[in-house]
Amino acid sequence: MINIIGTFRTLFASVISKLIETPRRSVLTLIVPLVVAVIGLQALTLTPVTRLIDQKIFHPIAFMAREKIRPQKLDPRIKIFSFDNRTAAYLKALDIPLDIWGLVISAIAETPDTKILISKLFDSSYSSSEIETFSKRLKSTASKTVIQAFTYPGEIAYRPPIPDALFKDNQQKTIIIGSAHPAAASWVSKSTPYGASPELLKSFFAFGHNEYKGDHRQSPVISISEKGLLTHASLAMIDDVSLAGRTLSVNQHNVKVSSDGKILVNFFPKETYQKASYSLLAVVERAKKSQDISVVKPGDYVVILPAMYTGSTDHHETPFGSLPGGYVLVTMLNSALTGNWLTEIDDYGLMILLFAITGFVMAALLKPGLALAAISITAIVLMAGSIGLFVFTGVAYSFVLPLFSLVLSGLTGLVLHGNLASIEEVRIHKELEVATLVQKSFFPKASETQQDVTAVEGRFIPASECGGDWWGCYRRHGYTYVMLGDAVGHGVPAALVTAVAFSVSRSIDMELEAAQANPVSPSRFLKSINDILCEMNSKLACMTFLIFRIHEESGETVFSNAGNLQPVLIPKSDQDQRLAKSQRLKTLLARGDVLGLGRDLDVEEHSMTLKPGDKIALYTDGLIENKSPKTKEPLGKKWLKDIMTGAASKGSNQFCDQIWASYAHEVGASKVADDATLVVIERP
Repeated sequence: MINIIGTFRTLFASVISKLIETPRRSVLTLIVPLVVAVIGLQALTLTPVTRLIDQKIFHPIAFMAREKIRPQKLDPRIKIFSFDNRTAAYLKALDIPLDIWGLVISAIAETPDTKILISKLFDSSYSSSEIETFSKRLKSTASKTVIQAFTYPGEIAYRPPIPDALFKDNQQKTIIIGSAHPAAASWVSKSTPYGASPELLKSFFAFGHNEYKGDHRQSPVISISEKGLLTHASLAMIDDVSLAGRTLSVNQHNVKVSSDGKILVNFFPKETYQKASYSLLAVVERAKKSQDISVVKPGDYVVILPAMYTGSTDHHETPFGSLPGGYVLVTMLNSALTGNWLTEIDDYGLMILLFAITGFVMAALLKPGLALAAISITAIVLMAGSIGLFVFTGVAYSFVLPLFSLVLSGLTGLVLHGNLASIEEVRIHKELEVATLVQKSFFPKASETQQDVTAVEGRFIPASECGGDWWGCYRRHGYTYVMLGDAVGHGVPAALVTAVAFSVSRSIDMELEAAQANPVSPSRFLKSINDILCEMNSKLACMTFLIFRIHEESGETVFSNAGNLQPVLIPKSDQDQRLAKSQRLKTLLARGDVLGLGRDLDVEEHSMTLKPGDKIALYTDGLIENKSPKTKEPLGKKWLKDIMTGAASKGSNQFCDQIWASYAHEVGASKVADDATLVVIERP
């Protein structure tokens, strides 16, 4: 528990720090609309829009998924008889005469312990003799026969209202649950029940409402003013029905009723009902012949749907498409018999808030790609959990509004993350610009290289804003010091190493300038830089280094190489004796340890004398190891040797330009992997 609290504290602190880093305008621009949106979603749960969203999105998905994973079945005791086209053709009428109804009910009632539910109002104009004959026949049957009532706030001329006396006289028979229940005060329909004439109603065991309005939900009971609670027609057939608060008990199975007095109807596909359906024609034929109805077994619940044959009468929207309203009766009856009720939870307030926080935190703290993946996975888990809850437990808890909250907050968090990234990117870019300007100041200025004495030319292209290559040129007391360093890697870390090399070499130069001392040996330079790099105590703080010390009058040259690529000597004449046969360049070999790897630095010093017109070319590995976009291969030493050979007769400036132009042509505008530097020393 402590670890969980600690984790939440850490996450909360991280989010707060992110918000603090963000400019106030960005925070207000993002957070305020998000808060308003979440409050709007919360307010939406109090409106009919939420029911509409569930009806159009969640219910079709949930019911279809349940049918694929766990197909539902009707109670085998339910038998459905429909007034189809064959029945209409046989009777040559669109309705069954009242005397035939009496025969049908009597024939079904011959089977012991049967109950009959008829989806009909019996509101036709029957004669008193027809009603009397019908009533006598029903009184002689033992089956409980229930019909529908119809409720409406106004008067309907051709449908007789059900009088108060009939409610009072038949309270137990019609399963009207006591007087108006206190918990049902908000359920009052203010409707007047309509149906058959009072004389005909008395013939039936009970009547009940069937007010389904196509929203996938049904009122199990309706408060009829102060007359009592009128049950759904399917429940009027059930002996054990009671109401306590918002809990309806049917055959000792409890189902929670919503605040507006409704429950979610446990619908099935049309095919499920059709398998349990029979034509009413067979019943009519056998009833006329006083034969028993063999398909009906003792204890069965028989539902007669007279209006289904038309294909258009009394059809309503369901999760499985448009179905006849009679199927609502069957579905409710099936739930009552099996106890397989659905429970609907519509309190989304906490979940909306929870998923809003979850989406925002993930998007604000994680990298965009990872945040999108996390939000997507959370959304999938939310939908799968919501549908799984419905499929396996019958609890309907819609994922739609929490999903809206998750996605909305996630997008807001991603925008915030992007703003932070942009701010950070601008800050880093500005810092890199400053670092680039500072690093450029390390390199020699033109006034320090272009003189009548030893000429020094240099070219440098970093792989990123800052580079790990550096070259320098100092002239003190008749000597020219030329050095080239190449730190491990490139970018800001490598640039810091070059800054160390520059600082140390500059310190030695200032020491020379102030003291007018004897010339400094190349190994002294290297040792000083190596000591500082070793103190940095990092394996990344290492670099290769080349240094030349040239006496400007005599041309005497001393050089050391600490792990860099070997420089080359380019004599003025191709007939120079120092050149090997058929060669235009001479490699200047010198061994030495890379700087920064240990304090026991071992480097060699070599001496030579430069003749007038001699050039020495120093370069870093980026010049030959960067790849050509055309060949996808490194440029290589042979390429550089050929280019230098072709430019050997040119002065240092033109020599550098020609090599650099060729390098730019080969590499193009592509991003390179390493810094590239070329330095040329020329003896006048």
